[in-house]
Parts: sequence; C-alpha cells; structure tokens
Amino acid sequence: MEKKKILVSAYGCEPGRGSEAGVGWNWVLQLAREYDVHVIARANDAEKIKANIPGNLKESLHFTYYDTKKWLMKIKKKSKRLYIYYTFWQIGIIKIIRKLKKEYDFDYAMHLTFGSLWMPTFLPFFKIPFIWGPIGGADCVPKKLIKRLPFKDRVVQRFRYFLIKTSCINPLVAYPSRKAVAILCRTKNNITAIPKKHRHKTSVIIETGMSTDVFDNEKDYSIEKEKVEIAVVGRLIPIKNVEAAIEAMHLIKQDCHNVHMTVMGDGKLKEKLIDMCKM
Repeated sequence: MEKKKILVSAYGCEPGRGSEAGVGWNWVLQLAREYDVHVIARANDAEKIKANIPGNLKESLHFTYYDTKKWLMKIKKKSKRLYIYYTFWQIGIIKIIRKLKKEYDFDYAMHLTFGSLWMPTFLPFFKIPFIWGPIGGADCVPKKLIKRLPFKDRVVQRFRYFLIKTSCINPLVAYPSRKAVAILCRTKNNITAIPKKHRHKTSVIIETGMSTDVFDNEKDYSIEKEKVEIAVVGRLIPIKNVEAAIEAMHLIKQDCHNVHMTVMGDGKLKEKLIDMCKM
C-alpha cells in the first residue's frame, strides 16, 4: 500500500537542537516512519540534516532547502528582526511549494515551525488539505500576575490578550483556521485564540517530549527524610516570572530546610535573580 504524502514547512528543523529547531527535526523523523514526507527547510541547516537522516528513513524523508538572498539574511542576526526574516522566508518558499505540488500529489500540507499563531504561513492558500501546528502564542501571564512585570512587559501581555480577543478578525489566525482540516494546539489556552466556529478541528498536543523510559523508575519522596530537589528551567526574562519561584522558595525554606532549587537559564534578569538567591 502506497504511503500518504505530506508536505511540511519547517523553518526550524535541525538535528541536535532544542526549541523550534528540535521540534521540526523530531516531528519529521516521526512522521517519516509512517508517511512519505517532503520537508521545506533552511539551506543553512542542509549539511547537518543530510548527515543525520537515519538510514531506515532515507526513502521516506525528503528535503528541499531554501534561504533568502544574503543581504536579507543579515536581518536575522538581531533577534528582534528574526520574525521579519522569517516572513520573507515564508514568501520565498511559495515558488517551491508550487513546484513540489506539480511533482507530487500530496495528501496533506503541514505548517510545523515556527509554531506561532501570530506568524504567517502560505500553505492554506494551496489546494492541499492543511494541518496547522502544533501552534502556540496564546499562553499569557495570568492577569493577577501581570502587575509584577516591568511596564514594557505589561504592555506586551495586555496586547497579547487583545490579540486573542480579536483573533476572529485577524487574517493570520482566521484564514488558516478556516482552511485547516486539523489544528494542533500546544496547550488548551491556545484553543481560545481559534475562532469558535473552527474549534471543533482542534486537538491539544505537546510539541516536545522525551523517552517514556524516563518514568520507569519512580521514587516516592518524603519531605520529612529526603532532600527535595526542584529545577526551574527557562529564559531569565520577566514573563517567565522566575522571581516568584525564588520568593516562594524563601518561604518554603522557613519551614523545610531540606529543599533545594536550581535555576537553569540565561537572560537579562540573571544578575538580579542571583542577588535574590543570596538574600
């Protein structure tokens, strides 16, 4: 029986990486176990990808590489301009999508990375059953905690709530939602940004994962006898609210001296958080 063919847009797709690049790479590997997968990825990652495609997937996993002209690539060197470059990249792959569509009879087209509600994809404009996601971007800081943030971050969070409220008239959300046959959301919060009449297409699926054998050896910890280790991992920026975790830890330590928390990450609040830990 012939495998179904899937066209995948994966701006972030690189072996040995985390975040969006890891999501793209690991998802296409898993898809290629069951389907004939054609991936459009960045030319910048071509050598790493070619060197790491598993032998058993070489017949079912195919890559087409693209990057913009060099002068445009300079834009992405500054993190705030990455999303501008990403938009140009999406525009650039339109001609590749057209070419591949003429060569192959795709059963599905999937926009995989970047997985953000607020960033463009042009796959819905092609007459291929469209799968959107896993998508995120609608997870906000709880309203009760927004006041803890610096002014700039408070504005950003309020604007994000506004975007969610108006998503039904936002073409970046409304059109892909209408054209999609399935919408994969990273969390339940992201479903709230999908127009109500299209929410029946949604499923919640976490885009990242780990081997299940991690959970094979479980241990029950007694806070009375054992040392309890807590890990906080993430960017050290205001919206991650690591400050609240450290404040909570100071309160816990008043009654439980056998609790230890390790913060792993980097960001503009690093020095401030180090000082908080010393208090």
